[in-house]
Amino acid sequence: MVKIQTEQDYKFVIAEIKNLLHNTNPIVTAEEIPEIKTLSMAATEYELIKYDFTKRSLNQAS
Repeated sequence: MVKIQTEQDYKFVIAEIKNLLHNTNPIVTAEEIPEIKTLSMAATEYELIKYDFTKRSLNQAS
């Protein structure tokens, strides 16, 4: 399991996903490549946590 802790890690993971996609046979889907699936899940988890934190911060400020 990949765990993204910082924005820098997140940017690295996104760049790695793009790199893997670029070097992949276009007929193969991203879901069929374990590395892309794992990195995508980690990126999505980070985005959801970041969104939830931002949402809570905005609610507390108002």
